[in-house]
Amino acid sequence: MKKFISVLAAAALGMCAVPMTVSATEGEVITYVYYGREYSIKGGDVNEDGYTDARDATIILDYYADISCDLDVSTNKYLESIKKYGDVDEDGKISGIDATEILCYYTYVAGLEA
Repeated sequence: MKKFISVLAAAALGMCAVPMTVSATEGEVITYVYYGREYSIKGGDVNEDGYTDARDATIILDYYADISCDLDVSTNKYLESIKKYGDVDEDGKISGIDATEILCYYTYVAGLEA
């Protein structure tokens, strides 16, 4: 629960930041090295605004919270793009881990822009 709240807080803080100019779209895999470790994400821009950022992570977390509580997600305006771009770690499910991967990527890109 503490991790989930931490991720939500990070996402909320990130929403105040300026979006970066790099985006991972469907089919595109972005690989980067951060603190000596290689990471890859595929997709990520679930709100299709041209950026992979904390807003996308927040949308995925909202979706994941809803499905975890057995709530109806059929009215989610991002449902199709979540299904299309949301599984960034390609494990076959959309979860908080995908949101965390997006936040890690966003942190990396933000460091490059600083």
